[in-house]
Amino acid sequence: EEDDRLRLTDFGLAKLKESSGITSQGTTVGTVGYMSPEQVQGQPVDCRSDVFSLGVILYELLTGKRPFVAEHAAAALYAIVHETPPAPRDINHDIPLELSQLVERALAKDPRDRFSDGREVEAELRAIGRSLDVARLSSGRMPVMRYARGKRLAWAAAGSIAIIFGLAVVLIPLFQKPGGSGGEVQADVNMLAVMPFENLSDSQDPERFGDIITELLTTDLSGSDFVTVVSSQRLLDLFKQEGSETTRGADRTLALRVARRSGATRMLTGSLSSMHDRKIITSQIVDVASGEVIGSERVDGDDLFTMVDDLAVRVKRRIGLSESQVLAGDVPVAEATTDNPDAYREYLLGMEQYHAFNWENARAHFDRALGMDTTFALAYLRIGIACLEDGREELGMQYFARARQFIDRATGCDRMLLQAMAVDYGRNLDLETARRTLEKASLECPTHKELFMWLGNFAMNTHERDTAYYYLNRALELDPNYPFALLILAGRLMADRNFTEARPVVERYMAVRPNDVVPYAQLGNIFQEEHQNDSALYFYRRAVAVAPDHRLGYQALGQFFVVQGQLDSALYWFEKLLASDNVFSRLIGLRSYSAACRTQGHFVRAVEYLTEAERVADSAGLDNQRAAALTGLASMHFDTDRLDDALWYYTQARDLDSTGMGSVYGIARVYATMGQGDRALRIVDSLHDVWRGRLIDTTDAATSRTQIEGYAALSAGRYQDAINAFQECQRLAEDTTACRAQLAEAQLHNDQYELAIANFAAYQEEAETNWPSGTYLHSLYLLADAYVKSGRSAEAIVPLERLMLFWGETDWDVPWMRDARRLYGSLTAQ
Repeated sequence: EEDDRLRLTDFGLAKLKESSGITSQGTTVGTVGYMSPEQVQGQPVDCRSDVFSLGVILYELLTGKRPFVAEHAAAALYAIVHETPPAPRDINHDIPLELSQLVERALAKDPRDRFSDGREVEAELRAIGRSLDVARLSSGRMPVMRYARGKRLAWAAAGSIAIIFGLAVVLIPLFQKPGGSGGEVQADVNMLAVMPFENLSDSQDPERFGDIITELLTTDLSGSDFVTVVSSQRLLDLFKQEGSETTRGADRTLALRVARRSGATRMLTGSLSSMHDRKIITSQIVDVASGEVIGSERVDGDDLFTMVDDLAVRVKRRIGLSESQVLAGDVPVAEATTDNPDAYREYLLGMEQYHAFNWENARAHFDRALGMDTTFALAYLRIGIACLEDGREELGMQYFARARQFIDRATGCDRMLLQAMAVDYGRNLDLETARRTLEKASLECPTHKELFMWLGNFAMNTHERDTAYYYLNRALELDPNYPFALLILAGRLMADRNFTEARPVVERYMAVRPNDVVPYAQLGNIFQEEHQNDSALYFYRRAVAVAPDHRLGYQALGQFFVVQGQLDSALYWFEKLLASDNVFSRLIGLRSYSAACRTQGHFVRAVEYLTEAERVADSAGLDNQRAAALTGLASMHFDTDRLDDALWYYTQARDLDSTGMGSVYGIARVYATMGQGDRALRIVDSLHDVWRGRLIDTTDAATSRTQIEGYAALSAGRYQDAINAFQECQRLAEDTTACRAQLAEAQLHNDQYELAIANFAAYQEEAETNWPSGTYLHSLYLLADAYVKSGRSAEAIVPLERLMLFWGETDWDVPWMRDARRLYGSLTAQ
């Protein structure tokens, strides 16, 4: 309308301009362009069909364009069933990612992938509205969403009061009116910042009662659907950004400044004191805008948990919640965490070590907490994550299983994190479902940086670079020095070979954690990739100097010398790992020592070290580590044309691996190389049937299957088919480096020598700063062969010389190496 007001009407069935009617017998009914795919195809419909129609409306509101546009009705119906419109965010870059993703989900072709009904859409829209409020207030920026003025918005009968209500009261206020200054997002009226409580009885507070009250009260209030509570970690981050390394003893001025930056409208401060045998908690509720105290509360007793529950109820009443809202979803804080204050104290101490990456120390505190309360779900979760981060996957999964047993002893954001990590991932290995759980949690808990960190990490694993960067940057907006996010962001940039942007991220991480081994090793990797070996070696040595007890520095130095072809120096550093008391360091040392021997063609010693690695892993009950050793044995046999042995080792590894992915792909590749392409493809398909959408995303599934098709075609002598498959692999991966060595080999066999030479040379340039793999070494021989066949024999000597540096003298008979030695001898004799 001209006055910029939206009016919803039930206008019944629309009549197409180009049609005489759409309600004839046996035809579809509904408004073309707003109908769901199942409605178009005459299939049964339910609330999810209404959700699709709402998705069309939201798409138009956000972009000013219809998602399905065609010149006539038949084409529009075809588009609805078969075509996917551009994401709203791709059209209007000001649209928040969460809102764009909501619309995309509403427009999913399969009803099972949409929201279940209008109530779920409304809940998501409300959560997004809250997150936009917080994001705007935290960053000082106003999220702007535009729609096309002057264009008439088409509406469909959504068929759900909840949908209309959610659209009208949640979404519409977020749109900025064109040409006007209105539309400013307002902070949540019940957004509360719980400041650290002070222990007046003992300013040193060795028992950490002040911290315990603060955390318990934050948890208790967060369980309400009618209060948004700024996370304690977010407040601590803001205190640090204000120049204060501690939250204790902060004056009112600083506390107010932090509360305003957090987006809170109310601030809760308080203290703990004692009188005889009873404890007293007093608190004040402060209006953040004015700084005025709007209420005070006092509770006393001898049980902290009961006192916190009482105080939480009083605070909710004081900020204006109705009695039904106060009691709705109220869970005693002891049931949402632990009923043992000593266990909670150990948990808080463990979290300090957890955020400092001190996994062993963190585990010690969590273990002590669990010794005091065997039902403490959050302690099980954190120790499980710490185990995963420290390479102890089997043990981590065991702790996740225990966390699942007590998930009901958590609420709010903590419960959703438990659901994502311990249930969706820990039990089902379902990354996609875990990610959806985290997305919902991030909307409801927009100040919890850890949720965004995990979302960025999961997106990175599914090759969604832009999404990964978005979530990691969201985490870093909340805490610019968040080590987890900096570490993952640096890793993502390095994986994308964007070393220019990766270096300042690593340096920032180093400034935050100057005594951490990780940034030194990462800088060494960056300099090595940039062929600055002196600088790389300097930072690798600094990694060892900074953390002489950490395995990463020794591993990095050993790998550096392997790449340089200096085996003795490499083995010196790997021996440091072999002497470690830590079983994982020993296992890494054994596998690294084996791989170093293998790069020099010392296969007998390589087998001995991998066999010992399997034995050590077996003794420690580490099945996945056993599988890694067996996979290494399989790969070595495959690279040396011992296909039957490779198949046996891959099969043994598959039976031990929790997912079997690497070993199953290995089995399929062996069969493809043996000429059993159909069997290889059936194996890959069976794996994808189990894991697609969970641990394997659609891109990975399609890419890996195409690779196997290429191997099978190559083995069968169908070289053009192999070329097509490997080029399709590159297209699917959106990466010209993917399958490059295999593509070059197919081109060589197809007599396309110049193309093969170009691809081999590019592959080797990319790989020469990495550990020399069997594929890399074989490609050196194939490049020489391509040079000879193209009439450029003199140029074949260089790749052969590098090959001889590694496998010039092998203690196994490798058929293609016999050919390489003969070729090298004939060329150098000329």
